[in-house]
Amino acid sequence: MKKIVFAGVMILPVLFLGACAGGESKTSETEANKAPVAEEKVENKPIAFADVGMDIMDAMNTYKLFRFTEGEGSCMEKGFPTNLVYAAPNMIKTEDEKYFENMTAVDFTGRISFNELPLGDKKVACEVKTAIGVTTAQVTCYTGEGDAKVEECTASFKLYGEKK
Repeated sequence: MKKIVFAGVMILPVLFLGACAGGESKTSETEANKAPVAEEKVENKPIAFADVGMDIMDAMNTYKLFRFTEGEGSCMEKGFPTNLVYAAPNMIKTEDEKYFENMTAVDFTGRISFNELPLGDKKVACEVKTAIGVTTAQVTCYTGEGDAKVEECTASFKLYGEKK
């Protein structure tokens, strides 16, 4: 009987310690073998505004900027920039940053307004009209205000968004 008790007293602690050590070892091996999870690099491809599925105000929460490219119309003949970037709710600029304005506005109808764009020998105000589901934005530039407002030129651009 002494042999059984002695064996039980000696074997049980060894089994218990072995189980604990084995459990720690497995956990350590599992954690050690885990490769660090690399963050997926999202390729920032321009998305046609028609595919954005939101109006310009709502889309500003998801897209860091909007590019106006492939301009056509009479404004282009007068020296309108070949690209514009609507980079924030109050900032529009050329991609090379030769023109920058931080007094832009956007409204719930999808209109982006900005002033002081050098066009030839004049500074003009312009409005860009966007619409949900449409990639082409319409631009109208004018001088004066109120009743003295005179249209200087028009253009159209392709509008693309880039995610944050």
